[in-house]
Formats: sequence, structure tokens, C-alpha cells
Amino acid sequence: MEIQLKKSDYLWGYVAFIFRYGNTMLILPLLLRYLPTETFAIAALFAYITTFTALFDLGFTPCIARQFAFAYSGVKALQHEGVGDVTSSGEINYVLLRALIDTSRKIYAIIAGVTLLTLSVGGTFYLWEVLQHKQREELFWEILPIWGLFIASTVLGIFYKYLAALMEGRGGIGILNKQSVLIGFCVVVLSFVTLRNGWGLYGTTFSGFVGLVASRYLCHRFLFDKEIVRKLKEASEAASRLKLFPVIWHNAKKLGINSVGVFLINQMGGLLGGLYLTLAETASLLLTLQAFSVINIASNIYFNTSMPRFASLFARRSNEILKREFLRSMLLGTFIFLCGLAALLFLGPVVITWWKSKTILLGPLAIGLYGVAFFMEGIHGRCAAFITIRNIVPFVWAGLLTGLGNLALSIVFLKVTSLGVIAFPLALIIAHAVYNFWRWPVWVVRNFQIRLGDFSPKKLLGLTPGG
Repeated sequence: MEIQLKKSDYLWGYVAFIFRYGNTMLILPLLLRYLPTETFAIAALFAYITTFTALFDLGFTPCIARQFAFAYSGVKALQHEGVGDVTSSGEINYVLLRALIDTSRKIYAIIAGVTLLTLSVGGTFYLWEVLQHKQREELFWEILPIWGLFIASTVLGIFYKYLAALMEGRGGIGILNKQSVLIGFCVVVLSFVTLRNGWGLYGTTFSGFVGLVASRYLCHRFLFDKEIVRKLKEASEAASRLKLFPVIWHNAKKLGINSVGVFLINQMGGLLGGLYLTLAETASLLLTLQAFSVINIASNIYFNTSMPRFASLFARRSNEILKREFLRSMLLGTFIFLCGLAALLFLGPVVITWWKSKTILLGPLAIGLYGVAFFMEGIHGRCAAFITIRNIVPFVWAGLLTGLGNLALSIVFLKVTSLGVIAFPLALIIAHAVYNFWRWPVWVVRNFQIRLGDFSPKKLLGLTPGG
């Protein structure tokens, strides 16, 4: 079947964004108002430590979601590269779907185990080192139980990650977003109550854990109704003979290597800040990066929501529609990012003052430089993600080398110059400009045969023949 997306699916995507990231947008004022600066910095460090676990995904999640989309589109078989033929009926390939579900469950069980071990040992050691360096060892013992619950929530979320990939591949992004709104609202209310009653980080961590369990339960109930369960059961014997891991691993390993570069690009500022800056400076840096995270996520909602449909359109060779919808997503994403950046620069300090925050944003220069860096990353990042609908990953080493370059430049700037926090966005800009910023947009234009005329309003609105 061809994956169709309604306007309401995109609308629910933005509503879900508000609640899914309610910890940032709705709970953040409470955290800033009721938590001391040092405690807020520790909470932010929790989140930054767990971003390291994204490396263990090794590129499986985008690959698996894309393969689910192919299975729902009716492809006869998965290939290492490219997309195979679609069945004449275009119906769901249940044998392939069952094999993908079984394989993805095993993959995420292993990733969850590795994450548990890494966070329990490495993450705990990092927290101890940071607090010992700041001569605040007593805080470590206070936050240790909270850290344990945070680890449990993270590991559980990874184990059931295949459900979200399955939902996206099915084209059920609208249902997924509605569910996120319901769960997000409950989490925000629960967090508000616990924070107001003095639970501190215990309250927000517990609220997130409850929301995660409820979310996964609802996903499972929606995906596996009686009819689907019956068809998957009938396909189990044939599915057991399919060996899909080598097919998935072919591109997943490339995305995994690239994800190391993405991590070094996006997360090293926060982690290095914990070692080279004071806790107050680190808190300001992490607050600013969280604000940019909100802007980046918002600017990518339309594009990410469209990715399963992009894969479906490519599988069905609907090239003109594919180009039109891709260009729409790029223009809308750029517009939203620039609006968000302007709001952060001119309204951010006002809002922080209104919240009576104990933590402030970075200065205008640092925010402006980060704006340039994340603008560049948004352009080439969406182009690189779009390339993967062809079931190829040509950017693997470029991403890794860019990340290593960013890490090296950040450390050099911190040690050799007096730039301070400015070192982080400056290193990002230089690392992006060398190759990635221009290479992948050019690749997309050439290989998808995008012409200047494709940007005309009539083309973008689908008012021309073939468009």
C-alpha cells in the first residue's frame, strides 16, 4: 500500500512536539525557578550523558523504520542497496513484516543490554568525576537514586524502540503523535505536581518513566490488533527462514559510524563544558543548547513526518511528487528555524527574566554563532537523510571526520585561546563548512535531478502537469 499523509498528521506532529518535549518547553520554567543552578546543571548532564547511548543504536533505527515502510509498501524482498520491485497488488508483505519485527526485537534487546552496562558504569563514573572536580562529592550520593531511575527509563525506552519504528513505517505517524499528546499532557501535569510539592529531580524523572511505560503500552495495543496478530502468526514459519540482519546491517553500520560523527558534533559541547567550564557556565551553555534543540526539532518535524512517505514514493518511482514534497519540507524547515533563532535572540532573555530563572542564556554572540552552525547542519542534515531513501549511505566517513574535526578544534580553542564558550560554536562552523554543508545538497540536486524551475510556486503546490 502507498503511505498517505493527511494535513492533520502534520498538524498533530507539531502539537505532539510541544508535549513530547514538554520537559523542555513546559517543565523548564519550573526547573529553572525551583532548582538551584547546580542542580539544574546536573539534570542537564543526565540528559547529555544519555545522548551517548545513541551511538549504540549503530544506525539501526532509521534503517529498520525505512525497511518497515518498504514492507508496508508491498516490496517483494529487501535489498542491501536500492529498492526491489513492488508486488502487483501493492499489499502488505506480512512474511517480510513478521521477519522484520522478530529481527528488530532481538537487535534492540542487545542494544538495551549494552546501554544498561555503559550507563551504570561509564555514566556513573563521569558524574563522579565532574562533581569531584567541582569539589561537590556530597551531591553525587544525593542524586545516585535518581540516576538509577533515569537509567531504567532510558534502557526500557531503547528496548521498545522497534514499536515506534514500526508505527512510522506503517504510516501511522498521526496516531503516534496523538498518543504523544495524551501522554505528554499527563507527564507535564504529573511533573508540575511533583515539582510544586518539592520532589525536585525525583518528580520529573519518575514522571518521565511513567509516561514511557504508558506510551509503549498504547503503541503495542494499536499495532497488534487481532487481525494483524492472526496474519503475522500465519506468516511466522515462512518469516523464520528469512535472514534479514545482514541486509539491515549493511547500511546500519554505515549510519552507526556516521552517528559517532553526529554525536561529536552535537553533544561534545555539553560534555566538554562540564570539564572545562564552571557549573554556572555549563548550566548556561546547556540551557542554550536545549533551546536550540527545541528549534531544531521543530524545524525538522515536517521533514521527519514525511520520511516514510518519501521512502514509499521512491519505491513506487513517483519521482516528480517526491521532489515536490521534499522541496516543500526543506523550505518550511528553513523558515521555522530562522523564526526560532530570531525568537531566541530577541525574546529569549526576556522570557528567562520573566521565569525568574536562576540560570541565564549565553550572550548574543554565542547564540548567533550557534545559529549559523545549526542552520548549516539543518540544511545538509536533511539532505543526507533524504539520500537514505535510496537505501544507500554515501556520507558515512564524511560525518565521522567532521565530528572528529569539531572535537579537535573545540579542545584546541579551549586550551590555546581565551575564547571560552565561544570555542564550541566556532569549531562547529568551521567543521561544517569544510565539506558537509555544501557536499550533500549538491549530491541531492544532481542525483534527484532538481532544477531551478522545481522551486516555482506552481510546482511546489502541484498545479503543473506531472507535478
